[in-house]
Amino acid sequence: MIYDIVEQVAISSNLFGRVFSRGTKVFGAIDSMDFVTFMVLLEEKLKVEPGLDKLELLNTGNFLGKDNPFATLGTIADMVEQIQNGIKKSSGIKCICTDLDGTLWFGVAGEENTIEPNIKLLYKLKEFHSFGVMLCLVTRNTKEITDDCFDKIMIPLYKDDFLIKKYEAIDKAEAILSISRELNIGIDSIAFIDDQEQERDRVRSALPDVVVFNGIYDILDYDCKAATEEDKKRNQMYVDEFRRKKDCAKYADYDDWLAGLEMKVTIVPINQSTDTACLDRINQLKKRTNQFNFTKALAYNYDRQYYFTLSDKFGDYGIIGYWSCFGLDVTYFCMSCRAIGKYIEAFIFDKLDDIELVCFDKTSKNEIAFKFMSGIAVFNDTYFKYISRHRFDGLYRDKLQKIFKA
Repeated sequence: MIYDIVEQVAISSNLFGRVFSRGTKVFGAIDSMDFVTFMVLLEEKLKVEPGLDKLELLNTGNFLGKDNPFATLGTIADMVEQIQNGIKKSSGIKCICTDLDGTLWFGVAGEENTIEPNIKLLYKLKEFHSFGVMLCLVTRNTKEITDDCFDKIMIPLYKDDFLIKKYEAIDKAEAILSISRELNIGIDSIAFIDDQEQERDRVRSALPDVVVFNGIYDILDYDCKAATEEDKKRNQMYVDEFRRKKDCAKYADYDDWLAGLEMKVTIVPINQSTDTACLDRINQLKKRTNQFNFTKALAYNYDRQYYFTLSDKFGDYGIIGYWSCFGLDVTYFCMSCRAIGKYIEAFIFDKLDDIELVCFDKTSKNEIAFKFMSGIAVFNDTYFKYISRHRFDGLYRDKLQKIFKA
């Protein structure tokens, strides 16, 4: 494995771009290997002067000379850090924004008679799509020209496989930022593909957290996979969410719209028969949720655990939350941001009879959760203490009856 890594590093004229595209296989090997061993092997491959101090190479730059392909990368330590950061960064891709001319197809639509599909890239994007990664278009072409090309040449992917399409995008960085807002995902969850170096440089400069692939083929070696079964359903979930937003615009009263969604919350106890896919999703929630996570504690007491799911007339949200109890205390509670604003947290706490304390670590990121708990309990440094049921009923009883018929 180590020799394979060094081979990949040594033959590359763009070390970061090429090793980056190898994915977690490379990251895992470099992360776990001894740096000195790494440099000894690298020395053999690149015929570095044998007398150099291997440990000192960690702190010296450009020891291979100004003309070596790694000269701009700084020290070996810097090089390895860039590889590691790149692989870590790429592992959380939720959305790929791609150009069209020279990228998804060869040629310039509307200017050339023959446009040929980039079959390799199209099939790779189809693979990403099958694992729940959303696809979006960011193109300078008009809608009419784009639609015409899709109708004529697209085989592996169809126009409707692209969730959001930004036509006539003069500034692609601005278009990508708009997509992140529409999808409500972090900018660091987005990757960008474009055949034009100036377009890639513009996005790197304006949005440094976006994963920008170096050219249109670096993505081909990237090992895409879904972290959980629910990740595979992500595309459909976002389609459902667009339908909800369109439906919401028809209502003057937000609570009336919620009541019309026909929401169903299902609470499921966790036990030895809970399958691995559910546990994977729960662990993902605990790691990723911030806005409605009461505590990021790695260790906490519990004598019972639960997860809950949500569905409505538009589709299934899947597992959206988890909590644990120990005696009369809630020791952990988290809920996906997808469920915020639908009174799901109130529905759950309405079912939690006879609780006394709720563990809570206040941070700058969980203000929404803190505001909810402050309305129904009293905060005391690291926990909320329940005073009476009347405060909860006064705030939420009528809403729960209207929205959930509860």
